[in-house]
Amino acid sequence: MKREIVVKVNGEEVTVQASREGSSIRVEQGQESYLIEVVSEQVLGAQVVPPVASAPAGGGRAAPRAAAPAAGAAPTPGGAGAVPSPMTGVIDKVVVSEGAVVNEGDPVVVLEAMKMYIDVTAPSSGTVTGISVKSGDSVKEGQALLTIG
Repeated sequence: MKREIVVKVNGEEVTVQASREGSSIRVEQGQESYLIEVVSEQVLGAQVVPPVASAPAGGGRAAPRAAAPAAGAAPTPGGAGAVPSPMTGVIDKVVVSEGAVVNEGDPVVVLEAMKMYIDVTAPSSGTVTGISVKSGDSVKEGQALLTIG
């Protein structure tokens, strides 16, 4: 699923398109394309992470890439396959049902937090094996929303 996002590169706001490609993220702007390899990933909630430069595929300007996870971060509660809430909020909608097959990056829950709607996406491909929340439920950051097996 391709998303349009606005990022700051060297202080300048730039609109790019981003999509998952396996364990990598492809970022495109105009004719330029960057493939960013994801080494590790962790939900950081509302924490702001400064960009770190990465070399583009085929040469050219540097593009932002994900920073390393914070040292000492707590593990995700709910066990293996748990999809955690990225922040405290209220469940607006559960997009999938138990038994549904999802691909990495597919939206699974819509969370309302700080008057914004946030798509929570599947961190991996698999089958939804359990759903722990429903519309209207209040959740805390890191709380397991559903599991993917």
